[in-house]
Amino acid sequence: YQKSWRSTAKNYLSATQNLMGKYATDTFYANKLNSLIATYQLTRFDEPKVSVSHAMMTLSEIPLEYRQDIRFPMYNGLNYNTSGSYEADQCTWYVFNRVAQLGGRVGDYMGNGADWHTNGQLLGYQTSSVPKVGYVISFKQGVAGYHPLYGHVAFVEAVGDEGVLISEGDASYVNYRIIPNEIALSSGVGYVAPK
Repeated sequence: YQKSWRSTAKNYLSATQNLMGKYATDTFYANKLNSLIATYQLTRFDEPKVSVSHAMMTLSEIPLEYRQDIRFPMYNGLNYNTSGSYEADQCTWYVFNRVAQLGGRVGDYMGNGADWHTNGQLLGYQTSSVPKVGYVISFKQGVAGYHPLYGHVAFVEAVGDEGVLISEGDASYVNYRIIPNEIALSSGVGYVAPK
């Protein structure tokens, strides 16, 4: 029955289809399961749970293949968030200021990190599912080990063959991570172009 396991099947459709005539006598069993999976968006649990917490690095630790593609200056540490809409110890504060430092603009009230992609769409920002240098990356809740309620937001510094180099921080630190393509190209993240 391994072909009916989601972990070994090509996708959930083939897993449910494999149950037909072997383990389920109801001729509509696969259709019923597929309907439940779609209704409750159960495929969201198929995303790999990969924690990137171990991948934190300083600028000097970034692999050369990414470091050579960094085209922006380092974050200058200035606070451009004059409205005070983002708390200084949050990822949203850093991204707002990183974008402003480079001459871009994002809204003062984009919400929690997980909300930036959706709110960006609603506010007329160009959004994408494909990473681009200079874009903001918004992580849905719990993706890549980030906060299960608030998600996360970071800045795309470089895009490589194996993943995306992001910078993240707050008022007291900046660090870098490489987000592997299995996450960077998944439905668990979205990208927002600053205006």
